[in-house]
Amino acid sequence: MGNQQVLSEKSPQDEDSLWFGPSAATIEEMQPDLMVYFVPGNPCMMSYYELFLSHLSTLLNSSNNRGKGGQTALVGGSTLPGFQLSKPSIIKGKLPARLEDEILNTEELVARAVVQCGSKDVGGTPNRGPKIILVAHSVGAYMVLEMLRRKAQRHNKLADLDIVGAVLLFPTVTEIAQSWHGSILSVFLYIPYFPAIVAAFSKMATFFLSTSMLSWIICFFGRMPAHIGKATAEFLKSPMGVYQALYLTTDELKMIRHDSWDKDVWGSSAAVAEKVVPLRFYFGAQDVWVSNRARDRLIASRASSGHEPGKGSPEKPVMVIDNEGIPHGFIIDHSQRVAEKAQSMIEDLIDLNNSS
Repeated sequence: MGNQQVLSEKSPQDEDSLWFGPSAATIEEMQPDLMVYFVPGNPCMMSYYELFLSHLSTLLNSSNNRGKGGQTALVGGSTLPGFQLSKPSIIKGKLPARLEDEILNTEELVARAVVQCGSKDVGGTPNRGPKIILVAHSVGAYMVLEMLRRKAQRHNKLADLDIVGAVLLFPTVTEIAQSWHGSILSVFLYIPYFPAIVAAFSKMATFFLSTSMLSWIICFFGRMPAHIGKATAEFLKSPMGVYQALYLTTDELKMIRHDSWDKDVWGSSAAVAEKVVPLRFYFGAQDVWVSNRARDRLIASRASSGHEPGKGSPEKPVMVIDNEGIPHGFIIDHSQRVAEKAQSMIEDLIDLNNSS
């Protein structure tokens, strides 16, 4: 089954959203069984993840997978406020966006995507919408955990959505300032106006370069693949992407500290009245944005005893550490391999949901 980019009838040329499915139908026409909504890391631009999401959609919608009872899957998401390629806009809060603003806007974007998927009647019966699995990278994982906490407490728009699991890739969810890159940036980001200074320098350095020329320079001198060169050029040429990225990083260093979630997110080995959303974590072995000590402490205190999909308590998260040397920035050279790992975790979550 071929993989096609999917568009929305409501925004047929939306350059800040990216969706893939088994056909070229629009989101509204497709009526998927499963929506895999992706929350990007910082810089929160979907173009960086095009190869990863396209391959993940191909895997989930393959004829082999559907022959085993798989479901039609819609895979994608939206660039977050402040990172848009055209005029920046925000649904909630103000620009530049804080981490809290990005969480609120991601909730809104997920809810809007579900409305598009389930807005039509099927055989005269209103379609409730697809099952949802959230997939996130880096700081996107923190956003997802916070969204799930609010969902469990019925404090957000996701409260009534059928979220059946979350896959968190190279997650930065605790003590980001203790990581190698976090400790370095902590010094620079407390220099007054540092984000504005860097953003201004970036604008001056790239002002006379077209996006295509800048992309070629990045690919040639940085030895980057074409899709990363293009995405980075778009990021540097975007109206406020560089400033927004550094501003958000400053807030991440302040906000992402100790583990502040409870059994609403982490679950419990004992029976609980409200079922939690099952979680799958995939950590890097030597992640420049994740402290090994903080990672190991989180695994020891929160992970299922099985430590791998399909084993341990179904209520508690499964947390796995990579053993293939895949870096935090997997989108550069390891998009397809990580898509395969994400596929396995997503199918595990689907099986878990079908058996409950």
